[in-house]
Amino acid sequence: MSFPLTTRYQKRMTLLQFWLTIVFGATEIGFIASGIATWYCETDLPAVLAWTVGASVVSGLILVLLLRRKVE
Repeated sequence: MSFPLTTRYQKRMTLLQFWLTIVFGATEIGFIASGIATWYCETDLPAVLAWTVGASVVSGLILVLLLRRKVE
């Protein structure tokens, strides 16, 4: 009985770690992109936001594609 519970717990923790890695990795890359975009687009707030959100989404998708094989 304890083996299936442990295995299920380990799977849940692995998935949680996977999604936390994606979220924090994409957020960090978004912060870096916002810093770079602020340097180049000092007065254009929509452009900075677009760079930030775009970089976060693209990096999140790339991380999912790269790490998904490792989880399965």
